[in-house]
Amino acid sequence: MSKAYTSNLTRDQFELIEPMLPKAKPGGRPRTVCLWAMLNAIFYLVSQGCSWRDLPGDFPAWQTVYTDYRGWVKDGTWNAFMTDCGAGHGPPRGVPKARQKSFWIVKVCLQRRWCIAQWAMTPRK
Repeated sequence: MSKAYTSNLTRDQFELIEPMLPKAKPGGRPRTVCLWAMLNAIFYLVSQGCSWRDLPGDFPAWQTVYTDYRGWVKDGTWNAFMTDCGAGHGPPRGVPKARQKSFWIVKVCLQRRWCIAQWAMTPRK
């Protein structure tokens, strides 16, 4: 990603939550898309209220972001990840004391984005 958007996680924020993200599946092709870029694309989509096809070109392909997001929602990964960022969960093991305040700031931002994402991405009848 070359452009900075207000919805982006910083690299430091991403490093704090990276241990909670799903690992690449064993076997098959290795993961080629950066999870940081994937999350930033999802948060951009939510914050701008645009469609998948309108994601700017400096994010991964919209089809990739959509497919991974839908897979995470269907298999419960997205809710588990956001629950892990929820109340009662502290920083992942190994986070130095000096960075734990940053973790809580990231956690609040993610919870807010998750609530918006849940509302925005719920199919309407």
